[in-house]
Amino acid sequence: MKRVTLLFCSLICLLACQEEKKQNSISGHVQGIQVGDKVVLVMLDPQTTEPIILDHITVSEENTFNLSTKEKGTMAFLYLFDKTEELNLSDFVPNDTFSWFFLEGYDDLKITGNREDWSYLDIEGGLYSLPEMQEINRINSDS
Repeated sequence: MKRVTLLFCSLICLLACQEEKKQNSISGHVQGIQVGDKVVLVMLDPQTTEPIILDHITVSEENTFNLSTKEKGTMAFLYLFDKTEELNLSDFVPNDTFSWFFLEGYDDLKITGNREDWSYLDIEGGLYSLPEMQEINRINSDS
């Protein structure tokens, strides 16, 4: 009986100690990204609309990047800076090196596409796994 009680208590402790995911993980595989390029995850301050850098990475493996943030319930922007460009968001203007998506809750997001079509990257995971969002990705891919 003691063993069963001990086993039961251990199981409860294990389940209670499991941490809930508390961040968004963003993994990208985008053709054309070069070693040394910079990928920057940004959100806008809700009061001032100034860009806030959530995470950034200097690409160390061609075509691949990984980012994370604890932010949720907000619009996020993904910027690509060529390895020759200075990381500067003071001139926050959407252009062909800018892509946006929504961070709803915490999830693993996968971003795929082509550097030449950075504004139209495909996103999977979270709300982007819903059939309606998959249809939007399909339409973007076709355009």
